[in-house]
Amino acid sequence: MSKAKKAIISFNISKTELIYFHSKRTIIEEGLKLGDLEISPKPLVRWLEVFLDSKFTFKQYIEIKISKAKAVFYLIKRLGNI
Repeated sequence: MSKAKKAIISFNISKTELIYFHSKRTIIEEGLKLGDLEISPKPLVRWLEVFLDSKFTFKQYIEIKISKAKAVFYLIKRLGNI
């Protein structure tokens, strides 16, 4: 019996992502096998609207939020010119 079945856990494979948190320079390539499917690790995942990277630097999250803020700023600026 698998550990997930034993713990009464079910997974939605289409929504499942894998990320390893570490402080090393090398990237961990080893995946995780759930049943017949193997899930490969990703360098960036989104969880509750927060983008997490493997080293918790939040660089990509900050860049995404800055670009969204700039887009809104320029839309407001255009509305001000009308």
